[in-house]
Amino acid sequence: MFNTTFLRDLGERVIVTYLQALITLLLAGPFAEALGQGHVDLSALQSAGVAAIAAVLALLKGGLAALRRDTVSPASLVKPGRHEA
Repeated sequence: MFNTTFLRDLGERVIVTYLQALITLLLAGPFAEALGQGHVDLSALQSAGVAAIAAVLALLKGGLAALRRDTVSPASLVKPGRHEA
């Protein structure tokens, strides 16, 4: 269940989720203001905290996926079959 492949897969998912959320939050303010749509008033530290919530959710989802053995990859909830290319 928690082998090296799983831990690498889950680690990648958590880190990428964190970075995507952080970058989105940091860029949301300038883009909203440039488009005249108001503003997002979060400091970099607040944005990092919110991004951490998304990363923790990704970690929990990966942990739940580890309980299933019939998935495409260790940290995924997708079943093999119809979803494969």
